[in-house]
Formats: sequence, C-alpha cells, structure tokens
Amino acid sequence: MPSFDTASSGGGLSSWEGALYVRDSSFVGNQVIGSAGSAGGAGSAGTGGAIEVDSGLPAEIVNCWLFDNAAVGGAGGSGALGGPGVGGGLDVETYAAPGPSTTVTITGTIISHNQAIGGAGGGEGLGGGYAVGTGVLFGVPDTSSVTLDGESRVEHNEPDDVFSF
Repeated sequence: MPSFDTASSGGGLSSWEGALYVRDSSFVGNQVIGSAGSAGGAGSAGTGGAIEVDSGLPAEIVNCWLFDNAAVGGAGGSGALGGPGVGGGLDVETYAAPGPSTTVTITGTIISHNQAIGGAGGGEGLGGGYAVGTGVLFGVPDTSSVTLDGESRVEHNEPDDVFSF
C-alpha cells in the first residue's frame, strides 16, 4: 500500500486546505502520474487527474467540464506492483485521521472521457470519472461523499464512471 507522502495528486487542481468552489471552468487534458518504484518497490498512486479534493471540508463544482483527463499510477520497480490510478476526472478523500470526511456537490457538470490507469506491474485503475473515499488506500477511515445535482452527467469514462471505496 502506498503512503500518502508518495502519492501524486491533482493534475489540474488540488485542494488540501479550506473549502473549494469552482464555477464555469473546464479541465481538459490534465494528468497526474505517480512515481515509479525503486528496485523491487511498488509504484505510487496517481490521484485526481483533473481535480483532487482532500481537505475534509465542503467543495462545490458548478457548471464545469472535466474531459479527457487521466490519473496514472507509477510503474512498479523490478517486478513490483504498479501504483493505482485513482479518479481520472476527480478524486475525493480525507487524508487525516481522525478527521472530517470531504463532501463534494457537483451541479450542472459533465465528467466524461477521463481515465484511471494502473501503473505497469499490475496497478489498478479505479474510478475513471471519479473516485470517492480514497483515504482508505492510505490507511485512513474515509466516509467522504459526492452528490450529483442539476443534470450533472458522469459518462464514458474508463475503466468505470464511479468507484467508491
């Protein structure tokens, strides 16, 4: 399991402290790539291809477009496991224990054609559109949540639209 300190997070935007409000914005063609493992070491996680939210505070994404972004796990070193690619469009988590979970409300937003790609060596791709509750990857209890409102769409993402831990 990768440690939080070795994850690469937020290809377009990363929110670690404070509430987040994003409106009328496009995140297109961003990527985050986890680090490759050293000899025999696992690759690190790549989380949040377009947006990473792990502040433990509320976030709102309104009238946005998250399109063609990627979260890619780092390659495993010398036969070791590749890191996970998590949340191609959006990753939602908390990173502190004990700490509040992150709540994200998505309104009038399209999350489409994003990818979560595991690193070479068998890493998993989790949540092409978005992933929620990712803190568990780093050993943190995480009940973060995402609410879709106002005709938001999550579609045509690989390997899946939504992954919830």
